[in-house]
Amino acid sequence: MNEKIYGLLCIETETGIETRFDTTINLIKQMDSFEDKYWAILVNLTGHEINYIHDQESILIPISGVTLRCTPEEKVVSYIGGIKLISRQFSFANTPPCIIEGIWYIVPFKNLLISSRNDFVVPQPTKRKDGKIIGCSQFFNLTNGESLQSKEN
Repeated sequence: MNEKIYGLLCIETETGIETRFDTTINLIKQMDSFEDKYWAILVNLTGHEINYIHDQESILIPISGVTLRCTPEEKVVSYIGGIKLISRQFSFANTPPCIIEGIWYIVPFKNLLISSRNDFVVPQPTKRKDGKIIGCSQFFNLTNGESLQSKEN
């Protein structure tokens, strides 16, 4: 894993969530010391910060320094009454990161759709009454139904 990729270590404590922001290499080195606690490393591969809302507390998840993008590939597959029917498939524009237990990668929704990885998650938007998105209070993936909070190490 590239030493320049940053992540946020989240440790569940009795009073809330403690966070540490550092390179993923440094955070991985700390993993052994958290055997008896619930923790996760979040690596934000989107192009923007994520505002995670937990028990009325906001935790800002900064961008990691790397953005995982996907690009479409289109080809005409048929014509329906003279109208083109195209096939659109997405592929990653850059190499996805390695799978490492305890690390969750926050990705754009399109990236989740083209991958079957259990460690890719997408923020579930939290909205105010007026409909404005203010952050997220949970993450989801499409592969196995595990939530970030239920991950035990």
